Amino acid sequence: MIKRIGGWTLFIVSLFIAWRLAGVLMDFALLGISIVMLVVCWYRPYKAKK
Repeated sequence: MIKRIGGWTLFIVSLFIAWRLAGVLMDFALLGISIVMLVVCWYRPYKAKK
C-alpha cells in the first residue's frame, strides 16, 4: 500500500515538474518568437528604404 502511494506520488510530482518545464519552455519559445518578430519588423523598413 505504501509503495503504491509512493509510486503515485512520484508519478504526480514528475508530471507536475514536466508540466512546469513545458510551461517555462513555452514561455521562452513565445519570448524568442516575439523578439524575432520585433527585430524583423524593426529592420524591414530600413531595408525597404534602401
